Amino acid sequence: TTNSASLLVLPLWLMFIALLQKIAPSIITFLVRISHGSTKEERRLVDEKISCRKQLTQMSMTSEYVKYVKTERQIIKLDQSLKPLIDARKQAQDYARSSLNIAFYILLGLLFAITMYTSYYEPVAKNLSGDWFYPIGYIVGMPTGSTTCIGVPFFMLMFRTCINSVKHVWTLILLEIIVILII
Repeated sequence: TTNSASLLVLPLWLMFIALLQKIAPSIITFLVRISHGSTKEERRLVDEKISCRKQLTQMSMTSEYVKYVKTERQIIKLDQSLKPLIDARKQAQDYARSSLNIAFYILLGLLFAITMYTSYYEPVAKNLSGDWFYPIGYIVGMPTGSTTCIGVPFFMLMFRTCINSVKHVWTLILLEIIVILII
């Protein structure tokens, strides 16, 4: 069991790195939303604006003209006081997002570089049939020099391609389900 576990470590580690790279933008967006959400003042102003808009929809412009205009002015004032708060939050979010992007991709680069350095010539899968990859067997097992194994670069390339295609397939499946539910 120890031998079979050691055979799975490298492929699982390579899959982890590829998946981490794929979900990095989602993780960064989640962290930015948690750390740089809207402030209490911003939420209060938005709530006031929503309530004013509700009042505005319940009024008739012709019969309650003065009240209607006052409510519109109040909405404009709320928009003017809300704009700097939103701009400041977006600027802080952009700064945090760019900083997290840099840090996350440096970490991923280091993980990938260390993995490639330590296991570049190590095959991911060994002792495969030579007929499986006959014309391109050398390319598949590239750094190892063997045509009966799968090398790290080819494995990473194929796994990333698989992740991208599965993502598109799931997107199409979800769209089809939504269309079926709507119809």
